[in-house]
Amino acid sequence: WRPFKAISKFPEGYEVSYCDGIDGAYKGSINSKEPLTVFFRKEGWIDIGGNRWTPEKHFDIVDIR
Repeated sequence: WRPFKAISKFPEGYEVSYCDGIDGAYKGSINSKEPLTVFFRKEGWIDIGGNRWTPEKHFDIVDIR
C-alpha cells in the first residue's frame, strides 16, 4: 500500500469535516483545494494523516501510484 493524493470536490472555503475515526467524533474541517496525502482507505473513508478520517465521497482521487 502506498499513499496517494486527493482533492476536495468542493470550492475553496467550503468546509469538509474530518473525524478521529470512521464515523468517529468531529475533529475539524478541511476548506482548501490543496492536495491531501491519503494514508489509508477503508469502508468509504480516507485517512489524511494523524488519524483524521473523512468520507471519500467528498474527494477526487488525483494520484495513485
